[in-house]
Amino acid sequence: MPKVGTRMVTGHSSTSRCYPRLARAAARANTDGSGPDGLGLRSARIRSLLLAALWSPLATPAAAHGFGQRYELPVPLSLYLFGAAAAVALSFAVFGLFVRPTAAPKAGERYDLLATALGRSIGHPAVLLAIRAAALGLLLLVVLAGFIGASNPYRNIVPTLVWIIAWVGLAYVQAFAGDLWRLINPWRTAFNAADRLCRRLRRGRELSLELPYPPWLGAWPACLLFSAFSWTELVSPNAADPAHIAWLAVAYSVLTWAGMAAFGRGTWLAHGEMFSLVFGTLARFAPTEAKSGRLLLRPFGAGLINAPPLSTSMMAFVLLLLATVLYDGLIGTGEWGLMEEALRPLVSGWGDPSMAIRTAGLIGLWLVFLAAYISICLLMSRLGDGRPGALETARRFALTLVPIAIGYHVAHYLQFLLVEGQYIIPLMSDPFGFGWNLFGTAAYRVDIGLVDARFTWYATVVSIVAGHVTAVYLAHVKAIDLYEARGTQLRSQVPLTALMVAYTFLGLSIAAQPIVESRSPAAPSAVATEAGTSVAIPPGALLPRVPDGVLAAPDKAMARVKLVYKVLASAFHDGTKTGVEDLLYAYAFAYRWGVRAGGPDGRYDPVVDRATAPLRRHLLAVRPAGVDAASKSLMVGDVKFLREVIAFEVYLDIAPGDAEWNAVVAPPWSTLPWHLLALMEEAVSRGWAAFSELEARRRGVPWLDLVRSPELNTKLAALVEEFEREGYRPEAL
Repeated sequence: MPKVGTRMVTGHSSTSRCYPRLARAAARANTDGSGPDGLGLRSARIRSLLLAALWSPLATPAAAHGFGQRYELPVPLSLYLFGAAAAVALSFAVFGLFVRPTAAPKAGERYDLLATALGRSIGHPAVLLAIRAAALGLLLLVVLAGFIGASNPYRNIVPTLVWIIAWVGLAYVQAFAGDLWRLINPWRTAFNAADRLCRRLRRGRELSLELPYPPWLGAWPACLLFSAFSWTELVSPNAADPAHIAWLAVAYSVLTWAGMAAFGRGTWLAHGEMFSLVFGTLARFAPTEAKSGRLLLRPFGAGLINAPPLSTSMMAFVLLLLATVLYDGLIGTGEWGLMEEALRPLVSGWGDPSMAIRTAGLIGLWLVFLAAYISICLLMSRLGDGRPGALETARRFALTLVPIAIGYHVAHYLQFLLVEGQYIIPLMSDPFGFGWNLFGTAAYRVDIGLVDARFTWYATVVSIVAGHVTAVYLAHVKAIDLYEARGTQLRSQVPLTALMVAYTFLGLSIAAQPIVESRSPAAPSAVATEAGTSVAIPPGALLPRVPDGVLAAPDKAMARVKLVYKVLASAFHDGTKTGVEDLLYAYAFAYRWGVRAGGPDGRYDPVVDRATAPLRRHLLAVRPAGVDAASKSLMVGDVKFLREVIAFEVYLDIAPGDAEWNAVVAPPWSTLPWHLLALMEEAVSRGWAAFSELEARRRGVPWLDLVRSPELNTKLAALVEEFEREGYRPEAL
């Protein structure tokens, strides 16, 4: 999804204010206990956890662009992957044993929701007209705000309304409630209004020419348009630009109305209007169906089973829908970044290498999915005694894959919708970024702690597994309708089940990867253009000095970049709350142990040196800018929940550029409270242990382990008592 925004920090973690790929990094970085370039915290190795915890606030911008709330899995990741895949495979056996033809969802007589008093009120023509007019008004708002509103995506309602509310949020409504898009489609509403006006002015003549639609064309126009839409979403660097979105909306509107005028409204909606096909496909899974002026209840997935065989183009469209959702997660993984780096020299003459690679990857993954699915259907056809053929089998079973696409959509975008979707609240009051406050919500601040990494991981696992299990069930029911012999029904489903097991394993593997992003270095001209910009370092700013790490006034008065972080002062694992001293001490640690300067007690570790070198190279000063104890606090009855937000300024000697990229150079992020860091430092200074495995071997001492070393624990317990008696305060503070 589009990438824009600045950086925010939660507790001793941070989450990015941005669009999906970056936003999901906050919840998925280190989900499996690993991360790039020393950022990961592996639960299987306590010593690695401690060492990584020391280095994590000092990460380099080599790979990671977001740090998130960490969640350590209670079991190894491999058990989750194989367990989830086994659950999908086991579901096939269960359905094969217990699902009979009578258990398949039937259309039959169903309950009409519009027959109730509430339903009749909602279904009143005036209410429906108001809903349609509101949707059309939002389309006009997107165009108007894109052209005349602020260019900053966080001050303009367009990116939030389009990418979060309309695309992500409406997809959930379609899948789990019903086909709302059929009611609110603004292009359909506008064309209907124009058609009525045309009939009045031209004495009954319709607006559409009703040209014959070529049967061979099928849904390929929608496939092409949805490919372009996905490219804009996943590849284009301008996806979050309000003006860019507005121009695309205008172009798509002209194309859609031209298609309706040429071939008829219904024909173009069924073949060329991509949103009708996307949302209509998702709505087949929903528990409601609009039919003959009624809104009927039905079992989930019934619309996927009772539908007639798809056309070849529509089958390809369903595979495209599945491929694009999975591709969104794939391009954020470290493996994809390594592949991009390897391929970059081969496409250096094709403009932007990353765009070329990602464009080819988007198309290539769709073709791979198509080839894999058709190959599986060929095996299904042969195991089903050759009837129907491979292509006919593919068309009949394509809709059974829709629950998988829905599951991936939930896995990838739920956390994004719940957190980033809150931006619509202040933007409703100031949609153009003009400083308005129409509804009194302009001052609303997003609660970035609404969901955590634990929730996101389990939601991901449940949604992916549930989507695949549902797909296995629907495919089995479809096979019951297609084949008469019980053995043939079961044999034909083995290849498709195997494919779904592989999808499960792949989907969870991608979800568990830390999110990384590769970027091309800034062009020299861009750096030179901005080289003259500078910002004054204010009084009260601090910089650790070498070699003792004591925080003192910085040597320089000007910086090239100033970044402001908002740190939510949540609690550490021992119950102590994050404070300014915890953030400052992490910087002091980098200078105390990362510089070979003959400091006291031989304080130096070459591994810490390498990990913190980029920070020390560019950091000019840090400054705590105050604590906000009001905006995040809330009252529940007579109980007040106090949530403090620390404003923290970081001054860097680095070329101004993308705030997201600059923000990873020296973030104020600490996973350990200062008193635990100080205790560990003292243990290393006294020669009891070493921070890194390399330094431990060189000195002939144990690698620092606060958990499994009884001898070290005894020494540290005595040291704690000593510090308590003396009222010890580290030199750096």
